[in-house]
Amino acid sequence: MQQDDTPSKITLGDVLSQTYLGLRLVVGTNEDLKRPVSGAHAIEVANPSRWISSNWIALTTGLRLRSRPQAQRDLILELKEIGITALGFGLGVNFSAIPKALLEEAAAQSFPVFSVPYTTGFAEVIAFVNQSLASPHLNTLLRFVSMQDYLLSSLSEPSPLDAICNRMSQLLGVEVLILGSNYQVLASDFRHQEEGRHKTISNAVREQLGQEMPHLQDTDAIHRQDRNNARGRSYRAKASNSSDKESSTERGTYEPSAADYVSAVVDFRAEAITGTAISVGTRQGILGWLVTTDTDQATTSAHLRLPLLRSTAHLVAATLQQKADLANALDAKRRTVMREIVMGNASQHTYLSKDQPSDPTMRRQVLEGLFSLGLEPSNGGCVLYLEFSNPSTSHSVTPSTLTAATGELSSYLSCPYLIDIFHSGIAIYVQVERTEVEELVRSFDALGNYRIGVSSYGTGLRNLPAMLREAIYCTSRLDDSGQARHRSNFSHRVRFFDDLSLADFIESYVPANEIRSKRRQWITPILDQPALLSTLKALLRHNLDINLASKDLGIHPNSLRYRVQKAETDLGISLKDLNDTVDLYLALRDL
Repeated sequence: MQQDDTPSKITLGDVLSQTYLGLRLVVGTNEDLKRPVSGAHAIEVANPSRWISSNWIALTTGLRLRSRPQAQRDLILELKEIGITALGFGLGVNFSAIPKALLEEAAAQSFPVFSVPYTTGFAEVIAFVNQSLASPHLNTLLRFVSMQDYLLSSLSEPSPLDAICNRMSQLLGVEVLILGSNYQVLASDFRHQEEGRHKTISNAVREQLGQEMPHLQDTDAIHRQDRNNARGRSYRAKASNSSDKESSTERGTYEPSAADYVSAVVDFRAEAITGTAISVGTRQGILGWLVTTDTDQATTSAHLRLPLLRSTAHLVAATLQQKADLANALDAKRRTVMREIVMGNASQHTYLSKDQPSDPTMRRQVLEGLFSLGLEPSNGGCVLYLEFSNPSTSHSVTPSTLTAATGELSSYLSCPYLIDIFHSGIAIYVQVERTEVEELVRSFDALGNYRIGVSSYGTGLRNLPAMLREAIYCTSRLDDSGQARHRSNFSHRVRFFDDLSLADFIESYVPANEIRSKRRQWITPILDQPALLSTLKALLRHNLDINLASKDLGIHPNSLRYRVQKAETDLGISLKDLNDTVDLYLALRDL
Protein backbone atom coordinates (compact mmCIF):
# COMPACT_ATOMS: atom_id res chain seq x y z
CA MET A 1 0.00 0.00 0.00
CA GLN A 2 1.32 3.44 -0.88
CA GLN A 3 0.83 6.22 1.66
CA ASP A 4 0.00 9.62 0.18
CA ASP A 5 0.92 12.39 2.60
CA THR A 6 0.29 15.20 0.13
CA PRO A 7 -2.10 17.74 1.70
CA SER A 8 -5.51 17.42 0.03
CA LYS A 9 -7.14 20.55 -1.35
CA ILE A 10 -10.53 19.03 -2.18
CA THR A 11 -13.03 16.75 -0.49
CA LEU A 12 -15.40 14.02 -1.53
CA GLY A 13 -18.21 16.58 -1.24
CA ASP A 14 -16.45 18.81 -3.77
CA VAL A 15 -16.38 15.97 -6.29
CA LEU A 16 -19.97 14.86 -5.75
CA SER A 17 -21.30 18.42 -5.95
CA GLN A 18 -20.34 18.73 -9.62
CA THR A 19 -23.79 18.32 -11.10
CA TYR A 20 -22.49 17.92 -14.66
CA LEU A 21 -20.85 14.64 -13.58
CA GLY A 22 -24.14 13.21 -12.26
CA LEU A 23 -22.51 11.41 -9.32
CA ARG A 24 -24.79 10.19 -6.50
CA LEU A 25 -23.79 9.09 -3.00
CA VAL A 26 -25.40 5.69 -2.36
CA VAL A 27 -23.72 4.71 0.90
CA GLY A 28 -22.37 7.36 3.25
CA THR A 29 -23.27 10.32 5.47
CA ASN A 30 -22.77 14.07 5.38
CA GLU A 31 -19.69 13.54 7.53
CA ASP A 32 -18.19 11.34 4.79
CA LEU A 33 -18.43 14.26 2.37
CA LYS A 34 -15.61 15.93 4.29
CA ARG A 35 -13.15 13.10 3.47
CA PRO A 36 -10.04 14.39 1.67
CA VAL A 37 -9.33 13.49 -1.95
CA SER A 38 -5.72 13.34 -3.18
CA GLY A 39 -6.43 11.70 -6.53
CA ALA A 40 -8.69 9.35 -8.52
CA HIS A 41 -7.86 6.14 -10.38
CA ALA A 42 -9.76 3.47 -12.30
CA ILE A 43 -8.90 -0.07 -11.19
CA GLU A 44 -10.29 -3.38 -12.47
CA VAL A 45 -7.55 -5.78 -11.29
CA ALA A 46 -7.25 -7.83 -8.14
CA ASN A 47 -5.44 -6.42 -5.10
CA PRO A 48 -5.86 -2.71 -5.98
CA SER A 49 -3.76 -1.75 -2.96
CA ARG A 50 -0.66 -2.29 -5.13
CA TRP A 51 -1.70 0.45 -7.54
CA ILE A 52 -3.59 3.10 -5.56
CA SER A 53 -2.76 5.33 -2.59
CA SER A 54 -4.70 6.37 0.50
CA ASN A 55 -7.11 9.31 0.27
CA TRP A 56 -7.74 8.49 -3.38
CA ILE A 57 -11.02 7.69 -5.07
CA ALA A 58 -11.20 4.20 -6.62
CA LEU A 59 -13.31 3.79 -9.76
CA THR A 60 -14.58 0.45 -11.11
CA THR A 61 -17.19 -0.98 -13.46
CA GLY A 62 -17.10 -4.34 -11.58
CA LEU A 63 -15.46 -6.21 -14.47
CA ARG A 64 -14.17 -9.01 -12.22
CA LEU A 65 -17.08 -8.93 -9.74
CA ARG A 66 -19.95 -10.46 -11.76
CA SER A 67 -21.61 -13.30 -9.83
CA ARG A 68 -18.92 -13.08 -7.14
CA PRO A 69 -20.53 -11.65 -3.99
CA GLN A 70 -17.54 -12.56 -1.80
CA ALA A 71 -15.17 -10.73 -4.13
CA GLN A 72 -17.45 -7.73 -3.87
CA ARG A 73 -17.22 -7.80 -0.08
CA ASP A 74 -13.46 -8.32 -0.12
CA LEU A 75 -13.02 -5.27 -2.38
CA ILE A 76 -14.68 -3.03 0.19
CA LEU A 77 -12.59 -4.48 3.03
CA GLU A 78 -9.35 -3.97 1.11
CA LEU A 79 -10.18 -0.41 0.07
CA LYS A 80 -11.05 0.54 3.62
CA GLU A 81 -7.88 -1.05 4.96
CA ILE A 82 -5.59 1.01 2.71
CA GLY A 83 -7.43 4.28 3.47
CA ILE A 84 -9.23 4.84 0.21
CA THR A 85 -11.62 7.84 0.38
CA ALA A 86 -14.52 6.28 -1.56
CA LEU A 87 -15.46 3.85 -4.31
CA GLY A 88 -17.12 5.11 -7.50
CA PHE A 89 -19.10 2.36 -9.27
CA GLY A 90 -19.74 2.83 -13.00
CA LEU A 91 -23.19 1.72 -14.13
CA GLY A 92 -24.33 0.44 -17.51
CA VAL A 93 -21.19 -1.50 -18.45
CA ASN A 94 -21.13 -4.67 -16.37
CA PHE A 95 -23.89 -3.85 -13.88
CA SER A 96 -27.12 -1.92 -14.24
CA ALA A 97 -27.09 -1.29 -10.48
CA ILE A 98 -24.49 -1.50 -7.74
CA PRO A 99 -24.30 -5.15 -6.48
CA LYS A 100 -26.22 -5.86 -3.30
CA ALA A 101 -23.36 -7.64 -1.52
CA LEU A 102 -21.01 -4.72 -2.17
CA LEU A 103 -23.56 -2.22 -0.77
CA GLU A 104 -24.20 -4.34 2.31
CA GLU A 105 -20.51 -4.59 3.13
CA ALA A 106 -19.99 -0.87 2.48
CA ALA A 107 -22.82 -0.03 4.87
CA ALA A 108 -21.41 -2.41 7.49
CA GLN A 109 -17.95 -0.86 7.19
CA SER A 110 -19.24 2.76 6.94
CA PHE A 111 -17.36 3.09 3.66
CA PRO A 112 -18.64 5.63 1.08
CA VAL A 113 -19.84 4.36 -2.29
CA PHE A 114 -21.20 6.55 -5.08
CA SER A 115 -22.64 5.74 -8.48
CA VAL A 116 -21.25 7.00 -11.78
CA PRO A 117 -23.81 7.17 -14.62
CA TYR A 118 -23.11 5.55 -17.98
CA THR A 119 -22.92 8.98 -19.65
CA THR A 120 -20.01 10.05 -17.42
CA GLY A 121 -16.64 8.54 -18.26
CA PHE A 122 -14.12 7.81 -15.53
CA ALA A 123 -11.74 10.12 -17.40
CA GLU A 124 -14.04 13.07 -16.65
CA VAL A 125 -14.02 12.32 -12.92
CA ILE A 126 -10.24 11.89 -12.88
CA ALA A 127 -9.75 15.08 -14.92
CA PHE A 128 -11.83 17.12 -12.48
CA VAL A 129 -9.85 15.80 -9.51
CA ASN A 130 -6.50 16.44 -11.19
CA GLN A 131 -7.45 19.96 -12.28
CA SER A 132 -8.78 20.79 -8.85
CA LEU A 133 -5.62 19.57 -7.15
CA ALA A 134 -3.44 21.51 -9.60
CA SER A 135 -5.42 24.73 -9.13
CA PRO A 136 -7.58 25.15 -6.03
CA HIS A 137 -9.01 28.35 -7.48
CA LEU A 138 -10.20 26.46 -10.54
CA ASN A 139 -11.83 23.89 -8.27
CA THR A 140 -13.63 26.61 -6.35
CA LEU A 141 -14.81 28.25 -9.55
CA LEU A 142 -16.01 24.99 -11.08
CA ARG A 143 -17.79 24.01 -7.90
CA PHE A 144 -19.44 27.41 -7.54
CA VAL A 145 -20.59 27.42 -11.16
CA SER A 146 -21.92 23.90 -10.75
CA MET A 147 -23.89 24.93 -7.65
CA GLN A 148 -25.30 27.98 -9.43
CA ASP A 149 -26.34 25.87 -12.40
CA TYR A 150 -28.08 23.43 -10.08
CA LEU A 151 -29.96 26.23 -8.33
CA LEU A 152 -30.79 28.01 -11.60
CA SER A 153 -32.54 24.90 -12.89
CA SER A 154 -35.01 25.33 -9.99
CA LEU A 155 -36.82 27.90 -12.12
CA SER A 156 -38.13 25.10 -14.32
CA GLU A 157 -39.81 23.39 -11.35
CA PRO A 158 -43.55 23.83 -10.66
CA SER A 159 -42.72 25.60 -7.35
CA PRO A 160 -39.43 27.45 -7.94
CA LEU A 161 -39.11 28.88 -4.42
CA ASP A 162 -39.58 25.48 -2.78
CA ALA A 163 -37.11 23.95 -5.23
CA ILE A 164 -34.51 26.63 -4.42
CA CYS A 165 -34.89 25.96 -0.68
CA ASN A 166 -34.61 22.19 -1.12
CA ARG A 167 -31.56 22.38 -3.39
CA MET A 168 -29.77 24.91 -1.22
CA SER A 169 -30.42 22.72 1.80
CA GLN A 170 -28.90 19.76 -0.02
CA LEU A 171 -25.85 21.73 -1.15
CA LEU A 172 -25.14 23.46 2.15
CA GLY A 173 -26.54 20.94 4.62
CA VAL A 174 -28.46 23.71 6.40
CA GLU A 175 -32.05 24.79 6.95
CA VAL A 176 -33.30 27.25 4.31
CA LEU A 177 -36.31 29.60 4.40
CA ILE A 178 -37.56 32.40 2.20
CA LEU A 179 -39.45 35.18 4.02
CA GLY A 180 -41.68 37.73 2.35
CA SER A 181 -41.47 41.49 2.87
CA ASN A 182 -43.78 41.22 5.88
CA TYR A 183 -41.73 38.29 7.27
CA GLN A 184 -44.26 35.58 6.45
CA VAL A 185 -42.74 32.25 5.33
CA LEU A 186 -43.05 31.90 1.55
CA ALA A 187 -41.07 28.66 1.19
CA SER A 188 -38.82 26.29 3.13
CA ASP A 189 -36.88 23.13 2.50
CA PHE A 190 -38.85 19.89 2.85
CA ARG A 191 -36.79 18.70 5.83
CA HIS A 192 -37.75 21.63 8.06
CA GLN A 193 -41.48 22.35 8.06
CA GLU A 194 -42.18 23.15 11.73
CA GLU A 195 -44.52 26.17 11.83
CA GLY A 196 -43.52 27.16 15.37
CA ARG A 197 -39.84 27.09 14.46
CA HIS A 198 -40.48 29.18 11.37
CA LYS A 199 -42.25 31.82 13.46
CA THR A 200 -39.34 31.92 15.89
CA ILE A 201 -36.86 32.44 13.06
CA SER A 202 -39.04 35.10 11.41
CA ASN A 203 -39.35 37.06 14.66
CA ALA A 204 -35.60 36.76 15.28
CA VAL A 205 -34.77 38.21 11.83
CA ARG A 206 -37.18 41.11 12.36
CA GLU A 207 -35.81 41.82 15.86
CA GLN A 208 -32.17 41.73 14.72
CA LEU A 209 -32.97 44.09 11.86
CA GLY A 210 -34.49 46.49 14.36
CA GLN A 211 -31.19 46.53 16.24
CA GLU A 212 -28.71 46.61 13.36
CA MET A 213 -30.62 48.11 10.44
CA PRO A 214 -33.82 49.82 11.64
CA HIS A 215 -34.25 51.37 8.18
CA LEU A 216 -34.83 47.87 6.82
CA GLN A 217 -37.32 46.68 9.42
CA ASP A 218 -40.36 48.48 7.96
CA THR A 219 -40.37 47.56 4.28
CA ASP A 220 -43.31 49.86 3.55
CA ALA A 221 -41.25 52.77 4.89
CA ILE A 222 -38.33 51.59 2.77
CA HIS A 223 -40.41 51.67 -0.39
CA ARG A 224 -41.66 55.17 0.39
CA GLN A 225 -38.16 56.33 1.26
CA ASP A 226 -36.69 54.78 -1.87
CA ARG A 227 -39.00 56.79 -4.09
CA ASN A 228 -37.86 60.00 -2.39
CA ASN A 229 -34.17 59.14 -2.20
CA ALA A 230 -32.84 58.13 -5.61
CA ARG A 231 -29.25 59.07 -4.94
CA GLY A 232 -27.72 55.79 -6.03
CA ARG A 233 -25.12 55.81 -3.24
CA SER A 234 -24.19 52.80 -1.14
CA TYR A 235 -24.75 53.45 2.55
CA ARG A 236 -22.63 50.51 3.61
CA ALA A 237 -19.93 50.69 0.93
CA LYS A 238 -16.40 50.88 2.31
CA ALA A 239 -15.31 53.56 -0.11
CA SER A 240 -12.79 56.28 0.49
CA ASN A 241 -15.56 58.78 1.10
CA SER A 242 -17.26 56.71 3.80
CA SER A 243 -16.45 59.36 6.40
CA ASP A 244 -18.30 61.92 4.30
CA LYS A 245 -21.35 59.62 4.24
CA GLU A 246 -21.20 59.17 7.97
CA SER A 247 -20.99 62.88 8.58
CA SER A 248 -23.83 63.55 6.14
CA THR A 249 -25.90 60.88 7.87
CA GLU A 250 -25.29 62.54 11.22
CA ARG A 251 -26.42 65.83 9.73
CA GLY A 252 -29.59 64.15 8.47
CA THR A 253 -28.83 64.86 4.81
CA TYR A 254 -28.45 61.22 3.78
CA GLU A 255 -30.81 58.36 4.46
CA PRO A 256 -30.17 54.85 3.12
CA SER A 257 -32.67 53.67 0.57
CA ALA A 258 -33.82 50.16 -0.29
CA ALA A 259 -31.41 50.23 -3.22
CA ASP A 260 -28.51 50.38 -0.75
CA TYR A 261 -29.49 47.06 0.77
CA VAL A 262 -29.96 44.67 -2.12
CA SER A 263 -27.64 42.19 -0.36
CA ALA A 264 -27.68 43.27 3.28
CA VAL A 265 -26.54 40.49 5.61
CA VAL A 266 -27.77 39.98 9.17
CA ASP A 267 -26.67 37.30 11.64
CA PHE A 268 -29.32 36.37 14.20
CA ARG A 269 -29.87 34.15 17.21
CA ALA A 270 -33.18 32.86 18.61
CA GLU A 271 -33.21 30.43 21.51
CA ALA A 272 -30.93 27.61 20.30
CA ILE A 273 -31.13 28.71 16.65
CA THR A 274 -28.41 30.74 14.95
CA GLY A 275 -28.32 31.72 11.32
CA THR A 276 -27.88 34.30 8.59
CA ALA A 277 -30.44 36.34 6.64
CA ILE A 278 -29.66 38.16 3.40
CA SER A 279 -32.01 40.69 1.84
CA VAL A 280 -33.78 39.77 -1.38
CA GLY A 281 -34.64 42.76 -3.50
CA THR A 282 -34.12 45.09 -6.39
CA ARG A 283 -33.32 48.79 -6.54
CA GLN A 284 -37.05 49.42 -6.28
CA GLY A 285 -37.32 47.83 -2.85
CA ILE A 286 -36.90 44.80 -0.64
CA LEU A 287 -39.03 41.80 -1.57
CA GLY A 288 -38.05 39.49 1.27
CA TRP A 289 -35.23 37.61 3.00
CA LEU A 290 -33.26 34.43 2.24
CA VAL A 291 -32.54 32.75 5.56
CA THR A 292 -30.24 29.86 6.51
CA THR A 293 -29.80 28.43 9.99
CA ASP A 294 -26.66 26.73 11.22
CA THR A 295 -26.72 22.96 11.70
CA ASP A 296 -24.14 20.32 12.57
CA GLN A 297 -24.62 18.85 9.10
CA ALA A 298 -23.15 21.73 7.06
CA THR A 299 -21.39 20.32 3.99
CA THR A 300 -20.06 23.39 2.20
CA SER A 301 -16.97 25.37 3.18
CA ALA A 302 -17.62 28.73 4.80
CA HIS A 303 -15.80 30.61 2.01
CA LEU A 304 -18.40 29.39 -0.53
CA ARG A 305 -21.49 29.72 1.64
CA LEU A 306 -21.87 33.51 1.65
CA PRO A 307 -21.16 33.98 -2.09
CA LEU A 308 -23.69 31.26 -2.83
CA LEU A 309 -26.22 32.99 -0.59
CA ARG A 310 -25.68 36.29 -2.39
CA SER A 311 -26.04 34.81 -5.87
CA THR A 312 -29.12 32.84 -4.80
CA ALA A 313 -30.64 35.99 -3.31
CA HIS A 314 -30.59 37.53 -6.80
CA LEU A 315 -32.26 34.40 -8.18
CA VAL A 316 -34.96 34.56 -5.50
CA ALA A 317 -35.39 38.29 -6.15
CA ALA A 318 -36.02 37.65 -9.84
CA THR A 319 -38.57 34.96 -8.97
CA LEU A 320 -40.37 37.14 -6.42
CA GLN A 321 -40.33 40.14 -8.74
CA GLN A 322 -41.89 38.05 -11.49
CA LYS A 323 -44.59 36.90 -9.08
CA ALA A 324 -45.10 40.46 -7.87
CA ASP A 325 -45.39 41.78 -11.41
CA LEU A 326 -47.96 39.10 -12.22
CA ALA A 327 -49.86 39.85 -9.00
CA ASN A 328 -49.80 43.59 -9.75
CA ALA A 329 -51.11 42.97 -13.24
CA LEU A 330 -53.92 40.82 -11.88
CA ASP A 331 -54.77 43.38 -9.18
CA ALA A 332 -54.88 46.12 -11.80
CA LYS A 333 -57.27 43.96 -13.78
CA ARG A 334 -59.35 43.33 -10.64
CA ARG A 335 -59.59 47.07 -9.96
CA THR A 336 -60.60 47.81 -13.55
CA VAL A 337 -63.29 45.12 -13.64
CA MET A 338 -64.74 46.14 -10.27
CA ARG A 339 -64.89 49.82 -11.12
CA GLU A 340 -66.51 49.13 -14.49
CA ILE A 341 -69.19 46.98 -12.87
CA VAL A 342 -69.84 49.44 -10.02
CA MET A 343 -69.90 52.46 -12.30
CA GLY A 344 -72.31 50.73 -14.67
CA ASN A 345 -69.98 50.36 -17.64
CA ALA A 346 -72.27 49.40 -20.52
CA SER A 347 -70.31 46.39 -21.69
CA GLN A 348 -69.81 44.89 -18.24
CA HIS A 349 -73.36 45.63 -17.11
CA THR A 350 -74.89 44.21 -20.27
CA TYR A 351 -72.83 41.07 -20.48
CA LEU A 352 -73.24 40.18 -16.82
CA SER A 353 -77.02 40.15 -17.16
CA LYS A 354 -79.09 37.09 -17.88
CA ASP A 355 -80.27 38.48 -21.20
CA GLN A 356 -78.49 37.26 -24.31
CA PRO A 357 -76.36 40.09 -25.75
CA SER A 358 -76.41 41.08 -29.37
CA ASP A 359 -72.60 40.74 -29.57
CA PRO A 360 -71.47 37.21 -28.57
CA THR A 361 -67.81 38.15 -29.19
CA MET A 362 -67.93 40.93 -26.59
CA ARG A 363 -69.66 38.67 -24.10
CA ARG A 364 -66.99 36.01 -24.60
CA GLN A 365 -64.22 38.56 -24.02
CA VAL A 366 -65.81 39.79 -20.79
CA LEU A 367 -66.37 36.27 -19.50
CA GLU A 368 -62.82 35.22 -20.37
CA GLY A 369 -61.55 38.20 -18.37
CA LEU A 370 -63.61 37.14 -15.35
CA PHE A 371 -62.56 33.51 -15.67
CA SER A 372 -58.88 34.56 -15.73
CA LEU A 373 -59.45 36.02 -12.25
CA GLY A 374 -61.15 32.84 -11.07
CA LEU A 375 -64.58 34.51 -11.00
CA GLU A 376 -67.88 32.95 -12.08
CA PRO A 377 -70.53 35.56 -13.00
CA SER A 378 -73.35 33.55 -11.42
CA ASN A 379 -71.61 32.45 -8.19
CA GLY A 380 -72.47 33.88 -4.78
CA GLY A 381 -70.44 36.39 -2.84
CA CYS A 382 -70.48 39.60 -0.83
CA VAL A 383 -68.66 42.92 -0.48
CA LEU A 384 -66.45 43.97 2.42
CA TYR A 385 -65.78 47.69 2.85
CA LEU A 386 -62.82 48.58 5.04
CA GLU A 387 -61.83 51.97 6.46
CA PHE A 388 -58.96 52.75 8.82
CA SER A 389 -60.30 52.50 12.36
CA ASN A 390 -57.84 54.97 13.91
CA PRO A 391 -59.45 58.44 13.69
CA SER A 392 -56.03 60.14 13.44
CA THR A 393 -55.13 57.85 10.54
CA SER A 394 -58.42 58.31 8.72
CA HIS A 395 -57.90 62.09 8.54
CA SER A 396 -54.55 61.61 6.80
CA VAL A 397 -55.48 58.83 4.39
CA THR A 398 -53.79 59.36 1.04
CA PRO A 399 -54.07 57.45 -2.24
CA SER A 400 -50.64 55.88 -1.62
CA THR A 401 -51.75 54.76 1.87
CA LEU A 402 -54.85 53.11 0.46
CA THR A 403 -52.87 51.51 -2.39
CA ALA A 404 -50.41 50.00 0.11
CA ALA A 405 -53.33 48.74 2.19
CA THR A 406 -54.90 46.99 -0.83
CA GLY A 407 -51.66 45.05 -1.27
CA GLU A 408 -51.68 44.01 2.38
CA LEU A 409 -55.33 42.93 2.29
CA SER A 410 -54.87 41.03 -0.98
CA SER A 411 -52.21 38.86 0.66
CA TYR A 412 -54.87 37.46 3.01
CA LEU A 413 -57.19 36.37 0.19
CA SER A 414 -57.07 32.90 -1.29
CA CYS A 415 -60.53 33.03 -2.91
CA PRO A 416 -61.51 34.72 -6.20
CA TYR A 417 -61.93 38.46 -5.56
CA LEU A 418 -62.11 41.98 -6.93
CA ILE A 419 -60.64 44.96 -5.08
CA ASP A 420 -60.59 48.72 -5.53
CA ILE A 421 -60.54 52.02 -3.64
CA PHE A 422 -63.83 53.85 -3.17
CA HIS A 423 -64.11 57.12 -1.25
CA SER A 424 -61.84 56.79 1.81
CA GLY A 425 -61.89 53.02 2.04
CA ILE A 426 -61.23 49.76 0.24
CA ALA A 427 -63.96 47.61 -1.26
CA ILE A 428 -63.39 43.88 -1.72
CA TYR A 429 -65.81 41.61 -3.54
CA VAL A 430 -65.20 37.97 -2.58
CA GLN A 431 -66.71 34.85 -4.12
CA VAL A 432 -67.00 32.39 -1.25
CA GLU A 433 -69.64 30.10 0.17
CA ARG A 434 -72.12 31.78 2.51
CA THR A 435 -70.76 29.75 5.43
CA GLU A 436 -67.21 31.05 4.78
CA VAL A 437 -68.03 34.77 4.99
CA GLU A 438 -67.69 35.09 8.76
CA GLU A 439 -64.32 33.31 8.82
CA LEU A 440 -62.97 35.66 6.16
CA VAL A 441 -64.28 38.75 7.96
CA ARG A 442 -62.76 37.49 11.21
CA SER A 443 -59.31 37.32 9.61
CA PHE A 444 -59.56 41.01 8.63
CA ASP A 445 -61.06 41.95 11.99
CA ALA A 446 -58.03 40.37 13.69
CA LEU A 447 -55.78 42.94 11.99
CA GLY A 448 -57.25 45.48 14.39
CA ASN A 449 -56.83 48.61 12.26
CA TYR A 450 -59.93 48.56 10.05
CA ARG A 451 -63.64 49.34 10.42
CA ILE A 452 -65.48 46.75 8.37
CA GLY A 453 -68.90 46.80 6.75
CA VAL A 454 -70.22 43.55 5.29
CA SER A 455 -72.96 43.48 2.66
CA SER A 456 -75.70 40.92 2.33
CA TYR A 457 -74.83 37.71 0.47
CA GLY A 458 -75.87 37.83 -3.15
CA THR A 459 -75.72 35.71 -6.29
CA GLY A 460 -74.25 37.14 -9.45
CA LEU A 461 -71.78 39.95 -10.17
CA ARG A 462 -74.61 42.13 -11.46
CA ASN A 463 -75.58 42.68 -7.79
CA LEU A 464 -72.13 44.07 -6.93
CA PRO A 465 -73.12 47.81 -7.03
CA ALA A 466 -75.95 47.21 -4.55
CA MET A 467 -73.70 45.13 -2.28
CA LEU A 468 -71.06 47.87 -2.28
CA ARG A 469 -73.67 50.43 -1.22
CA GLU A 470 -74.76 48.14 1.62
CA ALA A 471 -71.20 47.59 2.86
CA ILE A 472 -70.38 51.31 2.82
CA TYR A 473 -73.59 52.07 4.68
CA CYS A 474 -72.67 49.53 7.35
CA THR A 475 -69.43 51.36 8.11
CA SER A 476 -71.36 54.63 8.34
CA ARG A 477 -73.50 53.09 11.10
CA LEU A 478 -70.39 52.57 13.23
CA ASP A 479 -69.90 55.70 15.36
CA ASP A 480 -66.55 57.40 15.82
CA SER A 481 -65.42 54.94 18.49
CA GLY A 482 -66.48 52.01 16.36
CA GLN A 483 -69.25 50.98 18.74
CA ALA A 484 -72.44 49.44 17.35
CA ARG A 485 -74.66 46.48 17.87
CA HIS A 486 -72.59 43.55 16.64
CA ARG A 487 -72.30 39.79 16.54
CA SER A 488 -70.85 38.37 19.73
CA ASN A 489 -67.85 36.73 18.03
CA PHE A 490 -66.72 39.95 16.32
CA SER A 491 -65.29 43.21 17.60
CA HIS A 492 -67.20 46.50 17.62
CA ARG A 493 -65.38 47.42 14.41
CA VAL A 494 -67.56 45.08 12.30
CA ARG A 495 -71.14 45.40 11.19
CA PHE A 496 -73.14 43.11 8.91
CA PHE A 497 -75.90 44.46 6.67
CA ASP A 498 -78.08 41.50 7.66
CA ASP A 499 -77.98 42.73 11.28
CA LEU A 500 -79.28 46.24 10.54
CA SER A 501 -82.48 47.50 12.10
CA LEU A 502 -85.47 48.08 9.86
CA ALA A 503 -84.86 51.82 10.01
CA ASP A 504 -81.24 51.30 8.91
CA PHE A 505 -82.35 48.96 6.15
CA ILE A 506 -84.84 51.48 4.75
CA GLU A 507 -82.42 54.39 5.08
CA SER A 508 -79.64 52.50 3.27
CA TYR A 509 -81.62 52.69 0.03
CA VAL A 510 -81.97 56.51 0.15
CA PRO A 511 -79.05 58.68 -1.02
CA ALA A 512 -77.19 60.18 1.96
CA ASN A 513 -77.54 63.77 0.74
CA GLU A 514 -81.31 63.38 0.48
CA ILE A 515 -81.47 61.95 4.00
CA ARG A 516 -79.46 64.86 5.41
CA SER A 517 -81.60 67.40 3.60
CA LYS A 518 -84.86 65.86 4.81
CA ARG A 519 -83.65 65.64 8.42
CA ARG A 520 -82.55 69.24 8.47
CA GLN A 521 -85.84 70.35 6.98
CA TRP A 522 -87.80 68.36 9.58
CA ILE A 523 -86.03 69.79 12.67
CA THR A 524 -85.36 73.31 11.34
CA PRO A 525 -87.78 74.94 13.90
CA ILE A 526 -85.57 73.82 16.82
CA LEU A 527 -82.11 73.77 15.25
CA ASP A 528 -81.16 76.97 17.10
CA GLN A 529 -82.44 75.61 20.45
CA PRO A 530 -79.78 73.15 21.72
CA ALA A 531 -81.61 72.61 25.02
CA LEU A 532 -84.65 71.26 23.19
CA LEU A 533 -82.51 69.07 20.93
CA SER A 534 -80.61 67.51 23.86
CA THR A 535 -83.90 66.97 25.71
CA LEU A 536 -85.52 65.10 22.82
CA LYS A 537 -82.37 62.98 22.29
CA ALA A 538 -82.29 61.99 25.96
CA LEU A 539 -85.98 61.16 25.94
CA LEU A 540 -85.61 58.88 22.90
CA ARG A 541 -82.44 57.35 24.33
CA HIS A 542 -84.40 56.32 27.45
CA ASN A 543 -87.45 55.03 25.53
CA LEU A 544 -89.63 58.10 26.42
CA ASP A 545 -89.12 57.57 30.17
CA ILE A 546 -89.45 61.08 31.68
CA ASN A 547 -87.75 60.22 34.99
CA LEU A 548 -84.71 58.50 33.44
CA ALA A 549 -84.26 61.22 30.83
CA SER A 550 -84.49 64.05 33.41
CA LYS A 551 -81.99 62.26 35.65
CA ASP A 552 -79.65 61.88 32.69
CA LEU A 553 -79.87 65.60 31.94
CA GLY A 554 -79.72 66.63 35.60
CA ILE A 555 -83.00 68.57 35.54
CA HIS A 556 -86.39 68.23 37.25
CA PRO A 557 -88.96 66.01 35.49
CA ASN A 558 -91.35 68.98 35.24
CA SER A 559 -88.66 71.02 33.48
CA LEU A 560 -88.22 68.20 31.00
CA ARG A 561 -91.99 68.04 30.43
CA TYR A 562 -92.02 71.77 29.72
CA ARG A 563 -89.22 71.43 27.16
CA VAL A 564 -90.99 68.52 25.46
CA GLN A 565 -94.23 70.47 25.18
CA LYS A 566 -92.38 73.44 23.69
CA ALA A 567 -90.60 71.18 21.16
CA GLU A 568 -93.90 69.54 20.21
CA THR A 569 -95.43 72.99 19.64
CA ASP A 570 -92.49 74.27 17.57
CA LEU A 571 -92.34 71.09 15.45
CA GLY A 572 -96.09 70.67 15.17
CA ILE A 573 -96.03 67.07 16.43
CA SER A 574 -97.25 65.01 19.36
CA LEU A 575 -95.14 62.27 20.93
CA LYS A 576 -98.36 60.49 21.77
CA ASP A 577 -98.70 59.87 18.04
CA LEU A 578 -96.57 56.86 17.02
CA ASN A 579 -95.98 58.24 13.51
CA ASP A 580 -94.62 61.51 14.95
CA THR A 581 -92.40 59.60 17.38
CA VAL A 582 -90.92 57.47 14.60
CA ASP A 583 -90.30 60.58 12.47
CA LEU A 584 -88.56 62.30 15.39
CA TYR A 585 -86.34 59.23 15.95
CA LEU A 586 -85.30 59.10 12.29
CA ALA A 587 -84.63 62.85 12.24
CA LEU A 588 -82.43 62.87 15.34
CA ARG A 589 -80.66 59.51 15.14
CA ASP A 590 -77.42 60.84 13.63
CA LEU A 591 -77.33 64.31 15.20
